[in-house]
Amino acid sequence: MKAVIMAGGLGTRLFPLTQKTPKPLLPIANRPTISWAISGLAKANLTEIVITAGFGAGAIVSYLGDGQQFGVHCQFSIEDPPLGTAGGLKLARCYLDGEREFLVISGDCVVNVPFAEVVGYHRQHHALATMVLSPVDDCGRYGTVETNDDGRVLAFHEKDPRSAGKPGLVNTGIYMLSADIFGLIPDGQAFDFGRDLFPQLVIQGYPVYAVALDGYWLDMGVPAQYLQANFDLISGRAGLPVPGNEVAPGIYLEEEAVVEPGAHLRAPCLVGRGAVVHAGATVGPLAVVGPGSVLHHQSQVRNAVLLADTVVPVGGRVQFEIVGPGVRLPVPEIAASIAEA
Repeated sequence: MKAVIMAGGLGTRLFPLTQKTPKPLLPIANRPTISWAISGLAKANLTEIVITAGFGAGAIVSYLGDGQQFGVHCQFSIEDPPLGTAGGLKLARCYLDGEREFLVISGDCVVNVPFAEVVGYHRQHHALATMVLSPVDDCGRYGTVETNDDGRVLAFHEKDPRSAGKPGLVNTGIYMLSADIFGLIPDGQAFDFGRDLFPQLVIQGYPVYAVALDGYWLDMGVPAQYLQANFDLISGRAGLPVPGNEVAPGIYLEEEAVVEPGAHLRAPCLVGRGAVVHAGATVGPLAVVGPGSVLHHQSQVRNAVLLADTVVPVGGRVQFEIVGPGVRLPVPEIAASIAEA
């Protein structure tokens, strides 16, 4: 059975981070987001993967190659122009010929769910489509469903404003689909799973089911959730392996990271490859330092993510922010006076 990773989005809500970097390549815990999805699929023995890509497709193809470095085999379907989630899947149909069913996941989320249970549930219910649900605090940004006691979807609401601020189960963008779905997606036009396909399937009485499973899922579509995905991973909440060596509980250093004597690391935190934390600097709690970054004396980074090659000056403070890549922060006036003294 094959899996499909949807990686064609523009990432407009994360601009300017996505101005030059496609959203699936933004790093979570210093690894491109899409690599976490691929690792999860490989762990479930789903090693034949089709990637649908649009904006930044060249960079995605260059990074993944044939997938061998991840223990999988990747093929690519390039959308130009963008065709939406379902339209992009239809374009990739040629890579799925002969498949009776397949798994679809988003390339811009962090996920750790039992995919084998999704497959089993789909087959048990003889579903045309099965969507995986996850609990959130605010349903207004997602698709919500109404189901009967057996899990059959009776109604689907995409980003219903009436759900804003309310907790509940939402559509994660993880689907098991039977190949018959292709006959219900138009050719060559923009068509979306949530806005177009699922509401029509439910209205027309097709067997669409939904299931909530134990595990972890977070869509990192906005800056606050991008930060949260990083924090959940390094704190262990996502249940995924943190890159680097755990030198103390919750403190991770990647290769060639330099932490000078007198620097302070507070769990959970991750210091990336080749980064330098000078004496007197503080990292954490809840901090990811990107590869090649430098934290000077008396600087602090907490509740924040530094992307690659970011420089925090003497006395610099970074909190509740995403900074970089390649940004050299200005020296605070207080720090400048200290440096001159």
